[in-house]
Amino acid sequence: MIKKFMEKFGRDELVRGSFVLLVMVNLYNILNQLFHLFMARFLGPIDYGILTVLFSIIYIIAIPSEAVQNVIAAYTNQLTLKKEDGKIKFMLFKSLKKGFLISTILFIFYILLALFLSYFLKIEYWLFIITGILIFTIFPIPTLRGIILGKKKFVSLGVNMVLEGFIKISMGIILVILGLKVYGAIFAVMLGTFISFFLAFFLIRDILREKIKEEKFKKIYSYSLPYFISIISIALISSLDVIFARKFFSPETAGIYSAASTLGKIIFFGILAISKVMLPLTSEKYHNGEKTTPLLRKSLGITFFISLIILLFYLLMPSIIIKILFGIKYISAEGILFLVGLGFSFLSFTNIVILYGLLTNKIKKSSFTLFFFILLEILLFYLFHESITEYAASFLITNFLMFIYSLFLIRR
Repeated sequence: MIKKFMEKFGRDELVRGSFVLLVMVNLYNILNQLFHLFMARFLGPIDYGILTVLFSIIYIIAIPSEAVQNVIAAYTNQLTLKKEDGKIKFMLFKSLKKGFLISTILFIFYILLALFLSYFLKIEYWLFIITGILIFTIFPIPTLRGIILGKKKFVSLGVNMVLEGFIKISMGIILVILGLKVYGAIFAVMLGTFISFFLAFFLIRDILREKIKEEKFKKIYSYSLPYFISIISIALISSLDVIFARKFFSPETAGIYSAASTLGKIIFFGILAISKVMLPLTSEKYHNGEKTTPLLRKSLGITFFISLIILLFYLLMPSIIIKILFGIKYISAEGILFLVGLGFSFLSFTNIVILYGLLTNKIKKSSFTLFFFILLEILLFYLFHESITEYAASFLITNFLMFIYSLFLIRR
């Protein structure tokens, strides 16, 4: 029986790829969570709340990065099937050039927007500016990682991410202990990000050796737009809760909510590996005229299993988890941990369903309708914030409704 399972495991590309990337991505996520845990303990609820808000804003600005990675991965996979690595190299350098230009424009707008955000959220202006330097990585790194993913080099992608996480946590601890506080945490993230960027070139050295072969990629922008719209919707849903918590609650309470949100994101980011593996496999099968529904079912099944295990811990022993990971200062988050975790579980399901719908051309024309749920989330936050429990319930309701709607889109 075990032998049959192992034989099936070795043949099933989704299961095998998901396992490899899931291990590597979750090792990265463990390092990332350790980074947050150490920062939460060393900084305290108030400064940690500031740090999570800054990172959430950058995450929102970096929304196109996930779309870029998905599109680049899909195109790389198609070009690899045709054995046209020269065109992949052309796409790489063209994307990097345009990405740097767009990043520069975004940074200029960001430093102006930061003036308002600093006043609105009561956070030091220079913290926004220094964090904004990360904007220059939001296109280059996803472009490189998209090629690695499209080539189905799952181990290489995992190594790149793990190195980033290791540098971030090690340097973060050192710099914060030295007294740099929030600035130290930000500098550590910058260092890890830039080093992983340069390593990514080494991981695609086979592509760099190829002779450039020009290609117009006429449909790449129309192909990218639905990805962008979908990912911006999911990213905003997963980030606005921390930002508005800073607006509606005291700095300490906002920091406590941020701790619960960080633990909830363990589910969301931990399961991202499944969607990353599903992307090139679904794209390949779809373009070859093969059935893709089994891939979706397997992806949702794995997602359900992983999220269920984590949610059981959040339901049965929330206080123990928070005390061990964050400390007694954050114990108030125990009452909302399961609600927030369940909300991120539904968001994980939505992410997989939406990505599948995009890859199979089922929802490209309807992707803009997902913006409705961003407005719904903001409305619910404004109406229900008498307590963080009420606030967390609003987050859960938004994500549940969005998941149901995503199923409707792919079944039409």
